[in-house]
Amino acid sequence: MKKYIFLTIFIFLNLLLNAEYINLTFNGENTFKTAFRRTTAYVGNGFGAFNYGINDLANLRIKADIGDYLDFVVSFNISLLTGIYTDNYKMLYFAKEAPSSIENRTGFISLPFYYSSTYVGSFDLDRLYFKLSFRYAELETGLIRIPGGLGAIFKPGDFINEINPVNPDARVAGKLGFIARFYPSPITRITLFGLASDNPVEERGWGSKFGVSFNAYVKRVNMEFTYLFLLPESEYNKDPLKNGRPASTNNDF
Repeated sequence: MKKYIFLTIFIFLNLLLNAEYINLTFNGENTFKTAFRRTTAYVGNGFGAFNYGINDLANLRIKADIGDYLDFVVSFNISLLTGIYTDNYKMLYFAKEAPSSIENRTGFISLPFYYSSTYVGSFDLDRLYFKLSFRYAELETGLIRIPGGLGAIFKPGDFINEINPVNPDARVAGKLGFIARFYPSPITRITLFGLASDNPVEERGWGSKFGVSFNAYVKRVNMEFTYLFLLPESEYNKDPLKNGRPASTNNDF
């Protein structure tokens, strides 16, 4: 928690000190949601159970246009949770106290929450990246999102970034990596991307993801083709059974 606050303060100070050379844009949104729930399982006193919850989410964003080609973007979420919206906090707390009771592939459990008298709060980074833009190409690197699909409601190709584990109502969680886009023509786009492993302490690169996507835009049809390559999480040519992997895969990739 403290390292995120110090990082944000450091970024603010640097942007303010260099404000005469860059164009700053501040924006964001705040969502307040409350829910009430009553179960019909009449137990004990025979009146059932009544539950409520409050989810107050703020997403704050800063964009700095540095010259004609370079942009810097940072955004973060502030969540205030009560009642039934604290389920994620409870799950992570119990996993911290009893790791064997919940599957934990990395061996590390983080509690990005703090406790106050009337709410459980959290402060987490949403996006943090540089974007370099040219006429026929773009490059983003940092904590980014890999978008997929073009639908307004249903996007079957948008599967790389998961739901934010801290607050499901927030934007999808960012991933550490890079994305390069090339525009060979006004109706086509080629995208190359790479993402770090979901295990942040992995040193050999196992679990990293690399992919390529091709998009074509015509008058009434939009097409997208994506290939995603996942580095296996066990060494090549090693017996998968010794690494807890199914023998049927033969560890081929």
